[in-house]
Amino acid sequence: MWVADWGNSRLQHLGADGSVIDVIGPFPPETPGAMERPNDIAIDADGRLWVADVQGNQVLQFAADGSFLTSFGGSGDPDLPNDPASLDFDAEGLLYVADYSENVVLVFRPTN
Repeated sequence: MWVADWGNSRLQHLGADGSVIDVIGPFPPETPGAMERPNDIAIDADGRLWVADVQGNQVLQFAADGSFLTSFGGSGDPDLPNDPASLDFDAEGLLYVADYSENVVLVFRPTN
């Protein structure tokens, strides 16, 4: 199970017994992959982690091994999330992003 550790600006991978298997973050500010307040995690069909960073105004993507891949959002562009609070994937692989401040759900088709 992956947990968005909001108060510590990191993600934790926990085993069935609650032991910590892996940790992603925290990273120094302005470092690629840095999260301010990760709020939610969704995992795509390829095992990549997608993180809603509501205070950091971004959606981040990490590989299954925890390496940072990319991020988007926070630009003020209405087609991108400004305050992503929640994420989910559907059966077709579409990413749904609930934007807290804009009161909308944005839909994206992630590329590999």
